[in-house]
Amino acid sequence: MARVKRVYAEQAGDLTLFEEQAEAWGQLSDLSPSRRKKLEALNEQLAELRELNKKVLELADELAKGTIDTVMAASDAELGLAALLGGVGGRP
Repeated sequence: MARVKRVYAEQAGDLTLFEEQAEAWGQLSDLSPSRRKKLEALNEQLAELRELNKKVLELADELAKGTIDTVMAASDAELGLAALLGGVGGRP
């Protein structure tokens, strides 16, 4: 999970760079209508990608709660209690 988090956190940083560049292009006064339309489509795709990136990071955080590293780091008492509560960390 650490690698997934690292990669998608890096991608989030890249998205910021891409959004800033798209904004700079949008400020150009001599941008043709065709290119402006493509830029609008790019902005929509960047917004969608940002949302998907956010969801992947949230899911990675959720999944990390039950990874083997988390289970191995827990004490026997913690694991026993989790089992009684219906799963690791009280999750079914």
